[in-house]
Amino acid sequence: MQLVTGEIAKVIVEPMTSYNVAQLGKPFRDGSSDLRATATLVERFGERGPTTALHDRAYAGALQYLHQFADNRWALFGMVGGSRVEGDPAAIALTQAASQRYFQRPDATHVELDPARTSLSGYAFNAQLKKIAGTYHAELGVDGRSPGFEVNDIGFQTDADLMTPWLRVSREDPNVGGKVIQEAAVAVEVESASDFAPTLLRHRGTLSADLVFANHWKGGAALQATRSVLDTHLLRGGPAVRGEDAFSGNVYLGTDVTKDTQVSLSGGVTTRPGSDSWRLQAGLGFVWNLRSNIELSFNPAIIRNVDDAQYVGTAMDLGGAPHYLLGRLNQTTLVATTRLNYMLSPKMSLQLYVNPFLSGGRYLDLKQTADPRAARYADRFTEFTGTQVTERMGQLDIDADNDGSADFSIRRPDFQVASLVSNLVYRWEYLPGSNLYVIWSQARNGFKPDGGIASGDLGDVFTNPSVHVVMVKLSYWWNL
Repeated sequence: MQLVTGEIAKVIVEPMTSYNVAQLGKPFRDGSSDLRATATLVERFGERGPTTALHDRAYAGALQYLHQFADNRWALFGMVGGSRVEGDPAAIALTQAASQRYFQRPDATHVELDPARTSLSGYAFNAQLKKIAGTYHAELGVDGRSPGFEVNDIGFQTDADLMTPWLRVSREDPNVGGKVIQEAAVAVEVESASDFAPTLLRHRGTLSADLVFANHWKGGAALQATRSVLDTHLLRGGPAVRGEDAFSGNVYLGTDVTKDTQVSLSGGVTTRPGSDSWRLQAGLGFVWNLRSNIELSFNPAIIRNVDDAQYVGTAMDLGGAPHYLLGRLNQTTLVATTRLNYMLSPKMSLQLYVNPFLSGGRYLDLKQTADPRAARYADRFTEFTGTQVTERMGQLDIDADNDGSADFSIRRPDFQVASLVSNLVYRWEYLPGSNLYVIWSQARNGFKPDGGIASGDLGDVFTNPSVHVVMVKLSYWWNL
């Protein structure tokens, strides 16, 4: 890095790390059944640098089995797995407090943040019974991840402390043969979710339909209703809040998929009537088959989001009491995704991915929690009046008890985020099943404490400071 004096200094941004993955698989009954075991190990060596969130070691393993029966018309799937992370107390405390689990929640009865812990272990499971052949399909399943389950050192995990049973029934007819509709599929799905206390969190139902028309156009629609009983994530480690019922719908329509040029249109809306919150999304899709071995796609979208209970932060008053702050967020997001796939040969390809992103949001009607589990939405929060909030040099001084003096201050939460992510991947299959990857990745990020979006801000997406990474991955396939 370059110091303000102009000197160049070397700093550790990430320690030396070893990533290891092993998998053994064995098919049975001509492929109708399959048993697989997977194990991973991540180990870090030497100085950590400025980051305290990294674990010293992370272990994970899973055993999964797929069995098809009744002339392969039915399938049974099962998976059990476990994880363990080890590190200094600071790293493990951050893992306990992470958004996947929030051990620090004051009203949680089954988890508790222990700042002295040096390890965290957990388990996961998944079981499914499916009818996979015929016109009517069905799926009954359950997925669970214990509070301590953690695999983000080598994977991507968004939640833990969650059990989700579901049932899905569908009718799929690939040969309708009508003058208008060629293929049709209709599905109904219901699911519930609870934590490991166990506490019921939500019920959800979805109805969807997908069509392929006689002219090879395609379209579809979905409706979803969610009965949210309790939201354990809204306050980012604060007490759980009574949930809001939500309703959503989306549609899409696309032109002939057999043509070299394809166009699609999609849209969606979500509403939470209890708080007058809503979200609108509209997108376009373009696909060009420039040659038999070159495909280019471009997908721009715009999203408008108004959320009356968007978390702003937690502030401590002079007496040490926490105040959980929220606001009515008015946000606009512009995003576009471009992909280029170029098959240089049957064993060699080049892929380009470019994703510019620009989002700005302003907060109005700042409020704090009053009775988070109140039956009426209006009773769950107390909105600050204009005289209780004073802006000063980018800070908001808040007089929570309305006695004429500020109890705490927060940074003005309005934001504008501009980013660009792009990847260029070269793949060469040098032996059957064995591949060499050479990857160039670029990330540009910028932030402004301003919730507006102007035309000039679009240029910032491509000119913000950047980070470039070059990676090489080599895989070799052993056929045992």
